[in-house]
Amino acid sequence: HRSGVVGYRILFPTIIPRPCFLLFCFTQSTIGFTQVANIAQRSHLLAYPFPFPLICYDPLTSKGDIALRLTAIVRPRTEQFTSQMLGFWLLLSLWQAATAACNFTSFGMDGTCQSFDLSSLPAGPFHLVDSYPDHYVVVAPCRTVPNEAVPNCTNQTCPSMIPTPAYQLYQDNGCISLGDINSMSSVATSNGLRVTYSHGDACPQTQGRQVTYSMVCNTSVSATNPPEVLVQQGSPLGYEITWHTPLACGVKVPDSECSMALPTQPQLDYQDDEIGVIIHYNMATQAGTQGCSGTASPPNIDTFADPATNAAEQWAEAMNALGAKYAVYVAKHGCGFTTWPTQADIPNGTQYPYSIANSPAAGRNIVAEFVNATRAAGVKPGFYYSVVSNAYLRVTSGNVDPNSGVGPNQINVTQAQYEAIVLQQVAELWTQHGPLGEIWFDGGYQQSLKDNITALLKQSQPNAVAFGGFGVSDNPVRWIGTEAGVAPYPNWCTGSTGAGDPNADTWVPSEIDTTLQNQDQWFYHPQVGLRDLATLQDVYHGSVGRNGNLLLDFAPQPNGLLPDDAMTAYRVFGDWIRSCYGLPLATISGNGTSLMLRFTNPTTIDRVQIMEDIRFGERVRAFTVLADGKVIVTGSSIGHKYIDVLTVEHVVTSLQLNITQTVGTPMIRGFAAFFC
Repeated sequence: HRSGVVGYRILFPTIIPRPCFLLFCFTQSTIGFTQVANIAQRSHLLAYPFPFPLICYDPLTSKGDIALRLTAIVRPRTEQFTSQMLGFWLLLSLWQAATAACNFTSFGMDGTCQSFDLSSLPAGPFHLVDSYPDHYVVVAPCRTVPNEAVPNCTNQTCPSMIPTPAYQLYQDNGCISLGDINSMSSVATSNGLRVTYSHGDACPQTQGRQVTYSMVCNTSVSATNPPEVLVQQGSPLGYEITWHTPLACGVKVPDSECSMALPTQPQLDYQDDEIGVIIHYNMATQAGTQGCSGTASPPNIDTFADPATNAAEQWAEAMNALGAKYAVYVAKHGCGFTTWPTQADIPNGTQYPYSIANSPAAGRNIVAEFVNATRAAGVKPGFYYSVVSNAYLRVTSGNVDPNSGVGPNQINVTQAQYEAIVLQQVAELWTQHGPLGEIWFDGGYQQSLKDNITALLKQSQPNAVAFGGFGVSDNPVRWIGTEAGVAPYPNWCTGSTGAGDPNADTWVPSEIDTTLQNQDQWFYHPQVGLRDLATLQDVYHGSVGRNGNLLLDFAPQPNGLLPDDAMTAYRVFGDWIRSCYGLPLATISGNGTSLMLRFTNPTTIDRVQIMEDIRFGERVRAFTVLADGKVIVTGSSIGHKYIDVLTVEHVVTSLQLNITQTVGTPMIRGFAAFFC
């Protein structure tokens, strides 16, 4: 355009009868860089070249699959482009867009890596209905519904649109997107592939909807076969599109082309440790409570009496008797009292007063004593610090309560001042005591501190695992969701909540924290008694034996020492673990879907143990164990360790492990039999 670049809008019909390319030509001999940028900012490009996938990009709203950004061109010194250079670049860009793939790789249920190329699916849009019936506009996976296909979605009823592969339409001209193109997951099935888009958006509020393409391998239909049906699956609001196509018949490729979540080295070390302890000795111990509640005034600082000088050494002795490999000390609980002389500043410029330095135990540093004792005993030290609660500063759920008055043993701070105190105190814990094994975020952390905590962890404790640290640590550990000591089954190493998710792309092993005292009492309580050995055996099998780490509580008395009956309980429990699982009757390791244990003579067994080599990920999805050809165990998750205590004893000459469902080649670190 000789009079200047004003922007262009190029639209193709929904269906193009044959492949085509689009070429921009400019009659000017040269145009300036700014004018090129204007084209990129004002253009709306659509291409539907069969058999290639739909390419749609809107530079103004960043919708689509290919970001065609002319402004990314390196700026030449002359700030000039010849028409030939620009035309060639545009042709190259459009060719790349036209041939952009819609490829998925996923481990199939037979354990092989499979590739799926959905690029040649007809793009749509397609109009489907469900059983209500409601109307839907959908396009093929990897595509987004063009605005022109849902014109009513741009009115005042739904002014905000996200790039989505499917819309639900209403009679009042409203619409709901059923998934965000940028929130995709996929998994191979027994007869094809499932592709799911989550984080669907409703106007005016988010509904958390998701749409799943159930791609069914069917060689009797054409590759241009459209989707058949859309079904609403209920809560959570999920919608499933069934689509028969030969393109859903996976092609086997090398395992290296499929990815899966893998642990970091600190996570591997942590899972090998299996057993840790958490020591609840703080202000609540001396006050005879289970901690401070909300923003109620905490106990007077004089309540904290001077503990026995050998307390930390006794704790370490109990750790070794139990067989614990790491320990977490509650350096600050919800009351806000610090068991080390913190140097953090409060608003008036003085040091944080609610600490051991101003108590009857002044001159002591329980944190340092704990670290020294555990390291001397060969146990990894770690710290619990309650980021989201502090009764002394009137903080609950991570926020200073503006509506609670300042009571006895409390001071007034702003939110910013509180967060500054938190960062100073965790920096003291994380930087003054060498490498730590585990850092505990009980109740998580507030989002306003996320960036600072992430940076501090990476700088000061890059090799510590972080309980509740998903989002701030490279080595997160998750809570299993219960303090009873028994994890649900199956329990996976992947996924950030609860029992995990076998299809998640994040490695977050589980920790099962529980008490030795009855009635879920974490701080010392003289009247509740202790759990017996039989209960602790169930805890071991329900934690370590279900692919998790056991974190068992230590509850010292006000004098800092563990009671004699608790010391005995830890020793007896540790002795039982060593005697039962120290030496297997037989064991084997190897790769593949079947392993056989053979015994020289008929042998009585009452339990089996299986371990995956999780350096290569968690691959097993289902398995059976056969004793002399008869199934005695069926299961799903294995991960670091799975233990099955048989309901009856078996006299066997052989045991066979069959992996019946896997992602990739199973890597078995150990398959063993025991009799306890």
